[in-house]
Amino acid sequence: MKKKKRVKKGKKKSKKIKKEISKKVRKKTVKRGKKKRRTIKKVVKKLVKKLKKKKKQTKDSNIVAKVIFVKRFGKNHFVCMEKRKNKEDNYAGFWSFPQGHKKRGEKIAKTFKREMSEELKIKPIAYRKLGIFKDRDPTSKKLYTHNVFICFEWIGSIKRTYEQDMIAWFPLKEAFSLKIPEIDKRILEKLLKY
Repeated sequence: MKKKKRVKKGKKKSKKIKKEISKKVRKKTVKRGKKKRRTIKKVVKKLVKKLKKKKKQTKDSNIVAKVIFVKRFGKNHFVCMEKRKNKEDNYAGFWSFPQGHKKRGEKIAKTFKREMSEELKIKPIAYRKLGIFKDRDPTSKKLYTHNVFICFEWIGSIKRTYEQDMIAWFPLKEAFSLKIPEIDKRILEKLLKY
């Protein structure tokens, strides 16, 4: 009877990683014998480290800072929404609250401030965090973590940049009738209770 080889949990590699490693190893030409085995092991270790780093980087790109700008005109509260371009890699063609991706190692509050100055040319003053929401994007099918902020005061006027197709203010209850993603409907519902 042949003995089954035991595989440690930590040393299991996905099929994708194995394919990538085998392609790279085939390209490397090394001498035969012990030296060849050692060199291949080194190459494999380096490739596994690189792939792990790539995975960590993509994890941060799925974390988003989303902002609800609220203004009061008479008795009604209005919210600022942007029309996303049809070519966008996430939430393409939807009306959505302004948002931006978190950079690796960056705090979410810093992401929120940086993205608002880059995308809308404003500086938030009075704001607070509404909550964290998770949602699968209908365009890319990726899972996103949305850190949602409410902003009441800011310096500068909100202007459309190359990032958006359109920017407009809508009464809070009217925003539900727009083509908005499921995540924004959940945020608006929470905002109405707020």
